Amino acid sequence: MRTIRTKVYQFSELSKQVQQTAIEWYKGILNNDADILQGFEDYCKEEAEKQGFNDIKIQYSFSYSQGDGLSFSCKNFNIKKFLTENTRLHKDSVINTLSNKLTVEINGNNSRYCYASRSDIDLYLDANKDYPNIQSIIPSLLTDLEDKYLTLCKELENIGYKWLEAAFEDESIIANIEANEYEFTIDGNRF
Repeated sequence: MRTIRTKVYQFSELSKQVQQTAIEWYKGILNNDADILQGFEDYCKEEAEKQGFNDIKIQYSFSYSQGDGLSFSCKNFNIKKFLTENTRLHKDSVINTLSNKLTVEINGNNSRYCYASRSDIDLYLDANKDYPNIQSIIPSLLTDLEDKYLTLCKELENIGYKWLEAAFEDESIIANIEANEYEFTIDGNRF
C-alpha cells in the first residue's frame, strides 16, 4: 500500500488557463445531464395556460438537428377565451354558440420529430346543419388558431434554446462549480 499526497484547489485558486480545463470538464457533464432544462416544461405549461392551452404534453428537441423544435398536445383548450381575445367576433351569442359547437383537437407532432406544424391542429363544427352561416368562418378560425399555436411553439422553442445556451455560458458554469465547491488538482482535473 502507498499513500499519495495531492494538493487540491478551489476553482478561484486555479490559473485562468487551468480554470478553462475545469470549465470544459463541467461542459462534459452538462452534455449528459438529463435535467439541464429542469423547470422548462413547467414554464411552458404556465405560458400555454395563459393563452388557453390547458393540460398540455410537451415534446421538444434542441440539438440543432433536423426535426428539432417544440410542439405540444392539449387535452383542454379554452375555445371561448380564444374566440373572445383572438378573433373579430364581438357578439356574445355567436361566441357562446361557437364555444358549444366547436371541437378543437391539438395533437402536437405525432412523428419522431418535435417541430410544430399547422397539421397539429384540427377544428370541427359539431352542428353543420343547424348553423350553415357559421361553417363559412371555420377556415379563418382554424387559421387564427394555427397561427396562435405556431407562434407560441416558436416562442417557447426560442426560450428553450436560450435556457440551454445559458447553461453552457462560462459565467453560469463557474457559478455552479463554486456553488458545489468542487475541488481540482493543479492541472484542472476534478479531485
